[in-house]
Amino acid sequence: AQADGINSRGTQGTLLKATSGWYNDGNGSNTSWFSALPAGTRYDGSTFQYVETNGYFWTTTQTNSSHAWVRGLYYQGGFIERIGLAKYEGLSIRCIKD
Repeated sequence: AQADGINSRGTQGTLLKATSGWYNDGNGSNTSWFSALPAGTRYDGSTFQYVETNGYFWTTTQTNSSHAWVRGLYYQGGFIERIGLAKYEGLSIRCIKD
């Protein structure tokens, strides 16, 4: 399935991105009500990077015992990316109340 592929594809990112807050008017339509914001990353315990330009969200799926899948959104377009990153990296999560 396309959702299981890696790297960037599609235009679904536009549906997830908030209508404001993205660099250079890279906002989305937020028709999914996800309201994704570009919080950037904290790769190695250092300072945050890519704030206002990129948003990375952990998924619940591991790639192996030390890595998990991440969904990435970017100000430059409406695509969404699937990449595997080390679990020690600082990324966003989405909490949903039952």
